[in-house]
Amino acid sequence: MGIFKIPDATIKELDSIQRNFWWGKEKSGGLFLTGWPAINKHKLNGGMGFRDLKCFNRALLEKAAWRLLNSEDKLCAQALKGRYFPTTSGLHAKKKKNSTWAWQSIQGSMQFIFKCSLLLVGNGQKISIWTDNWIQGEQEPHTPAVELEIANTYNKVSDLIDQDTKSWNVTVVQHLFNQQDA
Repeated sequence: MGIFKIPDATIKELDSIQRNFWWGKEKSGGLFLTGWPAINKHKLNGGMGFRDLKCFNRALLEKAAWRLLNSEDKLCAQALKGRYFPTTSGLHAKKKKNSTWAWQSIQGSMQFIFKCSLLLVGNGQKISIWTDNWIQGEQEPHTPAVELEIANTYNKVSDLIDQDTKSWNVTVVQHLFNQQDA
């Protein structure tokens, strides 16, 4: 369940098994005094603590994707990188036809991480200017305010940093981005 996306039909069947076990039923139908959403709540909120399996599976997949992105030195991360995204980061990996079910499941969670996270710049050597979400308050990566030929000479955020002063190269930033973003 941690690295495989469980199909919706299987989750529905597992939910049915949980319900039948809790209510002690062999057949369908009947009257229940408490609805399943109320039982599904956490114990502190008055429920019985049964988990929503679809949300739980999604959370585990996103945790696996997060670990993959943050643990590049692990053998599993190196193997997946070598096979599925050797020249880019996991956030920008392209879908492949012959990929494993585990990779397809984890890759599906990468989009959530891409939309809901923000990269810390640091030295900027691993962050792409035009494809990564690195500017706070922005949902999408920026598009250049200059011609693509000029913008493509600046690929990484480190290209925008003056290496001598360790601060932003203001002239380059103002040249590449429109005035509001710069």
